[in-house]
Amino acid sequence: NPVTMKGKRFFDSITGEYFPVKGIAYYPRPNEGALSITNSVDFFTDDFRDLWEPDIENLRQLGVNTIRIYAVDPSQNHDNFMCALQEAGIYVIIGLLADCENCGIGPGQAPSCYPPALKNRGQWIINTFSKYGNTLVFSAGNEVTLYAANREIALNAPCQKKFLRDMRAYVQKCSAVPASILPRQVPVGMVNWDFERTLQTLYFNCRTDPSDKLENAEWYGLNSYQHCDRSAV
Repeated sequence: NPVTMKGKRFFDSITGEYFPVKGIAYYPRPNEGALSITNSVDFFTDDFRDLWEPDIENLRQLGVNTIRIYAVDPSQNHDNFMCALQEAGIYVIIGLLADCENCGIGPGQAPSCYPPALKNRGQWIINTFSKYGNTLVFSAGNEVTLYAANREIALNAPCQKKFLRDMRAYVQKCSAVPASILPRQVPVGMVNWDFERTLQTLYFNCRTDPSDKLENAEWYGLNSYQHCDRSAV
């Protein structure tokens, strides 16, 4: 069943049961060869079925209920991949950005860090994946401020927040239209790196305009960098 958000938690939209996310980030890039040097290959099409099909069965046996994927190409067909996951009871967190040209937030100062083509890309991915009942959420960014020039997070953070708002506005507007290509409102949020944790969490989850209900992330993930042996840091 599609999953919905209530407050800060996920719930089955039909049974009402709490849905605890248990899974992994999944990007089956090889360790060597031509495909090992890029982060922009869509591995989730039929061309790579020999990779993901056995992996999905292994993930099912491990008890995984959610995977997070990257670099999807909205011009390609993902029906078999998403249906295989559906049969395995696995939901998907879909990334809207990639490393290809004009596919992500840049390192420079706002507003130049938000390429015009990115908005269309994000909307296209939302169109493509909203139809799948096992699309859990959309991620409007992954550690975007990590790549800011000289690690000055204030440079491109506004671009990340603007893109986030644009995607939320698109989902809200289009899903409200009868017979729309968006059959439901899939939550839009983001994932961040573990730096200035409190500052960045407040920035992306709060509203500078209290009346703007689309400005903040609907969900927020943190890539928490922690070691069992602190001496290894």
